[in-house]
Amino acid sequence: NMSNFNLIHSAVKEQTSDFRKYFIDETKKSAERQFDKIHSRIESLTAAVKDISTKIKSISSRYLTPYGGIKDMKLFNESMAEERPLRKEKNKYKSLIDTLQKQLNLGKDKFVSKCVNDAEFNFDSKVYGLSDKLCKKGFDYKNLTFSDISNDPKLFNVIITDGENKVHARSILAAEFSES
Repeated sequence: NMSNFNLIHSAVKEQTSDFRKYFIDETKKSAERQFDKIHSRIESLTAAVKDISTKIKSISSRYLTPYGGIKDMKLFNESMAEERPLRKEKNKYKSLIDTLQKQLNLGKDKFVSKCVNDAEFNFDSKVYGLSDKLCKKGFDYKNLTFSDISNDPKLFNVIITDGENKVHARSILAAEFSES
């Protein structure tokens, strides 16, 4: 029933609040570092696109006449097989550059804020899902206990029980939060 869910959800939110705060703080720091690297990522991807374009031009010069006509169909077909993966890679890089440029255009504050809002929504959705699972398994909110089985702040690792039912809930902060 809804009131049991609300009480369980309230307890789960309370028990995960420290981990949530840590997660959001780390997301903010990570987003700031990520934003600071956008310029150099765009530069290196742009250089890669230029290199690929040079390779493609070199390949196409084998089968194209100076006026853009095809010299030899066999050579054209062989060259296209060589060009296709390069064009695909080039398009992937260009798409990534566009995405990075949009992030850059947001500005640092809006970019970080968007990352934090997305993380909060994601975290809160997971907490809601865990609460729903506990409710569906018939947990009694009056007897809920949470036993933390980890001292690592990057790891949420608890056993949730009400005396009859038991759930092991865990989550770990992703590698994107590492300092490198």
